[in-house]
Amino acid sequence: KVDHILVVDDDIAVAHAVARDLTHHSRLDEVFSAMRAEVLNHGAPELDPNRVSVQVTDSPQHALKMADEMTFSCVIADYLMPGMDGARFLEAFAEKQPDSARIMLSGAANLDNVVFALDMAHIHNFIAKPWVDYELRAAVAQALTRRRLDLENAVLARMCEARNLDFTDD
Repeated sequence: KVDHILVVDDDIAVAHAVARDLTHHSRLDEVFSAMRAEVLNHGAPELDPNRVSVQVTDSPQHALKMADEMTFSCVIADYLMPGMDGARFLEAFAEKQPDSARIMLSGAANLDNVVFALDMAHIHNFIAKPWVDYELRAAVAQALTRRRLDLENAVLARMCEARNLDFTDD
């Protein structure tokens, strides 16, 4: 299964840089993966570049139109964009695709902006610019893993409802 990721940044070169970092392994990936596994005492989620497809755009309005035509597993948006800030964009995107993981990327967002994005857009993560490639991949891998678990839990909940099972305490 391929995860479709949408990157929205008003600087198209930055959007392409994010896409490149998500789809290409660096020589240090194995080192950082081993370090994470040692620290966590188990394997951390990892992003498989062969299982992601990344689309980029420099317009939040165009990105919202893209959301009407394609389902994205994850959307990454810059905070500062003309016409609509990243938090409001991610909130609008969530209305169209509530199951997509949402990540905000910024070098300019302050704490209030991040709190607003957490509250209104329910972002999964915030990544500061300039980012480190392995941290970006780890954040996306974690968001995609959480999304998959949420989707599986929703399926299990529907199955329980269909069988009339109730696991709540009375």
